[in-house]
Amino acid sequence: ECLDVHLRHKHKPYMLGSFSSGSIKKLKVRMSFEDIVPESDCWDLPALTSLHLCRLFMFFENQNLPERCITCLPALRDLCLEDWDLRESSLSFNWPGLTSFCLIKCILPTKVWNFPGLKSLELLDVTFPKNMREIFTALVSLKDLILSFDEVSQTKYFLHCPELVNLEIETRYNQDKGIPTSKIVVFAPKLKKFTSIGIFPVTFEDTKLDYVNVRLKGWVDAKSFSRQKKKECYQQLTSMLPGLGSAKILSLDLEIIEVTYLAI
Repeated sequence: ECLDVHLRHKHKPYMLGSFSSGSIKKLKVRMSFEDIVPESDCWDLPALTSLHLCRLFMFFENQNLPERCITCLPALRDLCLEDWDLRESSLSFNWPGLTSFCLIKCILPTKVWNFPGLKSLELLDVTFPKNMREIFTALVSLKDLILSFDEVSQTKYFLHCPELVNLEIETRYNQDKGIPTSKIVVFAPKLKKFTSIGIFPVTFEDTKLDYVNVRLKGWVDAKSFSRQKKKECYQQLTSMLPGLGSAKILSLDLEIIEVTYLAI
């Protein structure tokens, strides 16, 4: 029922039909999808509910994911795409039955997604298009959202999610650029829980949070911070906290407390 396939670089051309099975429910494939033959080929996986497609990594090469890799999958509910350049992709991003979607190290397209049943979305180290606000707004059933920023480069991020309940955002400390300063604006009137891994400016509009958890654990080793870096953390934290003022419960981990205590 579960199959994990990892083909080597410069593997022979193959057919998606080779994977056809009435029993496979979970499939992870890492290979070069440009070598699929012929163009009319499609896999037949009527029981498949979970699919993870990884690009076979080759330096200085962009690779598009063919539309037929996501078709002929009537039971698909959970989809993960890893390391794809989706800007020029033929994918329609129109999968009404999808409930969980994860994108890892992908360059996102500007197409507005048609996922009316999507409940959970993870965007991990992706490159965002400028119309990301429109994309979020179209996710009318989204309840859980996880964002991971490898490098925050835009001035502002707007997260407009009308049905969102749980939000987790992770940023990373960059030795050269320091603590992220880009502001994140969240409009999610039904949001109840917010988790922050790292310190960054965030504002919640028309939202009354029940629980907020701010952590540095796993973000950076607080003990290795110089006093100046700890002061920067403290200043960012003091500018971040007013945006969390509606929370009924605020939780800070020990690393946050240590950094702020030693910075004062």
